Amino acid sequence: MSEPKWHHTLPRRYQAGFAHTVDGPIWRFERSRQRIRRANPKNTAVARHCYSWDKPGSVKASALETLLANSVENPAWAVIDKLDRRETPDQLDRVPLSFFCAFLLARVPAFRASFEFQFAAALVRYPNLAKDAPFLDDLFQKTESGLLIPRATKDQSLVKMVDIGLKVGQYLLTLDTHIQYSAASEPFITTDNPFGLVRMVDDGQEKGIMTPGFLKVVPLSAKTAIGFGEVGDLISFTEVASDKMRRNNRKLASQATEFVIAGSENQLCEHVAGLPVEAPHPSTFPTELS
Repeated sequence: MSEPKWHHTLPRRYQAGFAHTVDGPIWRFERSRQRIRRANPKNTAVARHCYSWDKPGSVKASALETLLANSVENPAWAVIDKLDRRETPDQLDRVPLSFFCAFLLARVPAFRASFEFQFAAALVRYPNLAKDAPFLDDLFQKTESGLLIPRATKDQSLVKMVDIGLKVGQYLLTLDTHIQYSAASEPFITTDNPFGLVRMVDDGQEKGIMTPGFLKVVPLSAKTAIGFGEVGDLISFTEVASDKMRRNNRKLASQATEFVIAGSENQLCEHVAGLPVEAPHPSTFPTELS
């Protein structure tokens, strides 16, 4: 059997969950082209060999894609379906949800762009590292004039993706879980950068995934989103009013790097109207939604 070559940064089944009816269509806004199209999850948020190792060595090139499918995505589907039916999850359900959401932070192109930006910024900040360039496994690219430009290889980004996905998943497991239900008139939308931060307590603290005072929010489907709050094991439920949902969806749309996905053309038009072509700068990742 041939190995999969086309890898989804947003799982196909996840995208399909934002349709407004079972097996219904989804609609995609392409930010760089400023256009809206009816979309097929098979051909949306997909890239050739996105999670394949460039230098696999003794590891199969597709090992990471298989890990994401079997260990991160598949365990989460039954729980997301359960939430969409408004059934109460148990403590064990929090495990697949936490890691699924953590990798929606770490697996998307916005993460890779942020990692490369932060990597380059760190090496510029500490220029003495440049003298060790021959020993840093191609961490620099040499220009024709002899300048050393810091860069992160694809494999380094993938290693960091797994590392952060696992660490964030473990952290989310220690937090209260807040299930949010959308209003019937204003379902959730999603983007290719769906993990956001909401400042719950303004103590002047710098934003951060593991900074207290921030709700970590991820839309799971058109019907349901999840928030991870402060340390605890509480599971709570909130009905989100339609006016607040519209504000939240607009904020989600603004953080998209390339795609915004919704269950109807009209809803998508409303939330991307006036959205600039330029995506958020990598330094803003993850996005603070309020």
